[in-house]
Amino acid sequence: MLSGDKKTTDITGSTSDNLCDSLAMNFESTRIVVGTRRNDDTGNIKIYNYDSYDSGTGTANTWVLAQTITGNSSSKFGKSVDMNYDGNRIVVGAPDENKVYVYDATSSSANEWATYVSNTLTGTSSSDFGWSVSIAKDNPTKLAIGSPSENKAYMYELSGSTWSQTWSNIATDVPNKVPLTESTDVYMNSNNASYGYSVDLSTFGKFLAIGAPGVLTTITSANSTYSGSTTFGDNYYEIGERLYGIAKT
Repeated sequence: MLSGDKKTTDITGSTSDNLCDSLAMNFESTRIVVGTRRNDDTGNIKIYNYDSYDSGTGTANTWVLAQTITGNSSSKFGKSVDMNYDGNRIVVGAPDENKVYVYDATSSSANEWATYVSNTLTGTSSSDFGWSVSIAKDNPTKLAIGSPSENKAYMYELSGSTWSQTWSNIATDVPNKVPLTESTDVYMNSNNASYGYSVDLSTFGKFLAIGAPGVLTTITSANSTYSGSTTFGDNYYEIGERLYGIAKT
């Protein structure tokens, strides 16, 4: 771990942990959540608090484990994680069971995560719902979820103690042609754009970016075409130009 130009204590997992499959940090850089998708795909998350001075050992720059939350068997729990600016709300994706878990710290003790409550959001079967997650850091009542196996992204909002879906979009108009070289195009499988593979929500939840890395099918001549249209919800609509990368075989 680095703090400015200063190295802090490393956080180390076991050999079977796949520690740091995902991670997120709060605004003040005093709390980290680490996704640990174990080799058996059970997975857990580990929440660490930063202690600049440990009176017990007399050492500084120490990350102290505050809480471990373990997922269900074969769920890929921890494949994606995110945290709000205050560090008291954490979102965890478990795409192999098509679920997203939202955890809220409830303890009034020095370790805010000593106790917590949770909500569960469930997607469509075999959709990889929760492959990616993003919470509005300074308005953590808004949550974006990627579901790439169904080419879809979702928005949820919190009202009271209930998370409700407010918007979704399926990628029916993601172009299937991207450049490989100046003279050669690659045609992707337009039905498998992996739309929702990555999502990122702006600080207050006003803007949402969605990644669609695609699945390669063939390199062919420029005769193939693909067309479609998308109806966006009332809450989000596409602005500006799309950004395209170079295809890699």
